[in-house]
Amino acid sequence: MNDWASVATYDYPFDESLIAQEPLADRSASRLLRLDRATGGCQEARFTDFPGFLNPGDLLVFNDTRVWNARIHGRRQSGGKVEILVTRLREGGEVDCLLKPAKRLPPGEAIALDGAAFLVGPRTPDGATGRLTAPDGAPMAREAVLAWLSAHGELPIPPYIHHQPENPERYQTVYAARLGSAAAPTAGLHFTRPVFEALAERGIEQAFLTLHVGPGTFLPVYGSRLENHLLHEEEYALETSVAERLEAARRSGRRIVAVGTTALRALEDNFRRHGATFAPGRFATRIFIRPPDRPGAVGALLTNFHLPQSTLFMLVCAFGGYEAVKKAYARAVRERFRFFSFGDAMFIA
Repeated sequence: MNDWASVATYDYPFDESLIAQEPLADRSASRLLRLDRATGGCQEARFTDFPGFLNPGDLLVFNDTRVWNARIHGRRQSGGKVEILVTRLREGGEVDCLLKPAKRLPPGEAIALDGAAFLVGPRTPDGATGRLTAPDGAPMAREAVLAWLSAHGELPIPPYIHHQPENPERYQTVYAARLGSAAAPTAGLHFTRPVFEALAERGIEQAFLTLHVGPGTFLPVYGSRLENHLLHEEEYALETSVAERLEAARRSGRRIVAVGTTALRALEDNFRRHGATFAPGRFATRIFIRPPDRPGAVGALLTNFHLPQSTLFMLVCAFGGYEAVKKAYARAVRERFRFFSFGDAMFIA
């Protein structure tokens, strides 16, 4: 019997040469591995085949968050380098963040930035707090902070990608609309306007929610056990019209398809907190989906391939079935699919 609380349960043999360091010239040119949850069977295809794997009337749910230039580089008074990853922006320049080197940066220390300053605040379960100000310490309004980040920050590319993409828009979905993520919802990176046209022609309904992806999406799990592992809190919003369409699909027995693990987490959190229904509003979640849990909000999932022992791989194992997903990943490694953010896709139904 598998030990679901052991991190080692979610390991798999992996060749680092499979990590996609560059996006393809054509977003939709990716390969696609289709996994049948009922049989465990796999089918290799191209992403342009994806609309044909859907049924007319399916409701496809996307996460329309947009990645901001959340990574900042500064210096301590001693001259030491500091990295700040902004995970949430509040009013008056107040932010939630991750600091590096975290243990050496006490609350109250001032960090020099290019055209701004940063004051380290108290620690939190998710990292730290702080305040972005003008160089003289004057408060910065939210709009001024956003403008400064746009000019001086950099995209928070995951650590397994070794350099920034030549075109930063390739780390954004073509439908990205609402600024606030520390990472891209990468399953959506494959979609292009022609793919959306093919979906419309097939009668596939589309809806958009917003979940601002936090750093927990690529941070490792520390320790060997999961009993006390706490995911970073993420905020999401579900508009009234979208909740109504989700409810209509659920009641009529039409399939809800999540585009990416972030969309699935938002849908599953919303579904559970409202008693197996969907309701509009703004929410914050730390939902941790892993075996033997089985998500019930959606009927199919489009996702990329995820890191061994990561919480995202655990989610996929919970949704697709542990043994079936492990076999599918072994095939993906053997057939040299491209892995992680800029990699190929997997459709589980």
